[in-house]
Amino acid sequence: MCTRSPKPVGPPPLTAEEKAEQEAAKQREKDEREAAELKEKRQQDDAREKSLEEKVKKDRKGSGAHSLLSGGKGGIGYFDETL
Repeated sequence: MCTRSPKPVGPPPLTAEEKAEQEAAKQREKDEREAAELKEKRQQDDAREKSLEEKVKKDRKGSGAHSLLSGGKGGIGYFDETL
């Protein structure tokens, strides 16, 4: 006859307390991950808003007064040779 060695038994089943601890740990990790993602999204939104504010400031600032008599962008003194 052939004798077989008994199959190794897996880890003992978890108790209700251990299951509750594992679930709590999983929930805590999930909450921490969501908090980190929310913080990163908030930082991205802040950076985007700051960039937009700087762009608007730059656009509003303008480039000062232009002379319509001698400026190169038109006005009385503008002459284009292609005409």
